[in-house]
Amino acid sequence: MPYTLWSRGQLVGHSDLGFREFLPTLRCGWFHPAELGEQIIEVMTTPNRMMLHADQRRDTETFLADLECISQRIEALDLHLRAPDGSDVATEDISIRDTELTLQFAALAAAEHALDESSIDEMLARDIEADVAMFEREMPDDDNAFIEPEEDVPFPRYQIMVYLLGHDEAMLQGTDAA
Repeated sequence: MPYTLWSRGQLVGHSDLGFREFLPTLRCGWFHPAELGEQIIEVMTTPNRMMLHADQRRDTETFLADLECISQRIEALDLHLRAPDGSDVATEDISIRDTELTLQFAALAAAEHALDESSIDEMLARDIEADVAMFEREMPDDDNAFIEPEEDVPFPRYQIMVYLLGHDEAMLQGTDAA
């Protein structure tokens, strides 16, 4: 039974929130929109679209006003998450990401900062090695931690990020504990 996302009593979509947890106050997963979700998905993903082209906007004040306007439209949707048992899940924020936009953003960033292997110096290589070692220490010793996807299986287009109640406070305190 999946988690379900609701707007004013109507089903928006569902997710198993099955991505691996890396913060106790953040849950993520593939998002599968229902009929209403398909109708409002563009509103829910507009912040991603705006950020993709943010560097092309010269008027910061207008950009921030537009971002505030879309934030109010999303807030007016009154999104609520329900657990598989139907109970409400206390959240601080819920966002939907369009992976097609994310891939476009990544491609633009990669093109802007294109590096060939000869441009990576020894210090950067040491930093990368240190980061990898830290990541390996922090990750649980779990053979199922990273399951390679089947190559021919397409990924869903949307992802959901759910910030549980207490997330902002935990981040301000410098801890990821809820």
